[in-house]
Amino acid sequence: MSEFRYEAPYLLINGKKLGSSGRIARPVRNPANGNVIAELPCATRADLDVALESAASGFLRWEGCLTARARENPEEGGFPAARAQ
Repeated sequence: MSEFRYEAPYLLINGKKLGSSGRIARPVRNPANGNVIAELPCATRADLDVALESAASGFLRWEGCLTARARENPEEGGFPAARAQ
């Protein structure tokens, strides 16, 4: 039986795929036999800083957007005017 293959794990930070190059990596093991099947990259402090900045920026862009459910049910607080009451 052949070993299952898939794309190497990576970090996805600010829309960029970051592999294990230059980072500490942890082995990913096949639970059936214990063989190492991949290396999982660990984020660095710099990676976390970029991820947090990206998340904060994304929140600012999306916080004013309403979900379809909120638009359909303004009485549930979907619109800013409804929240203020």
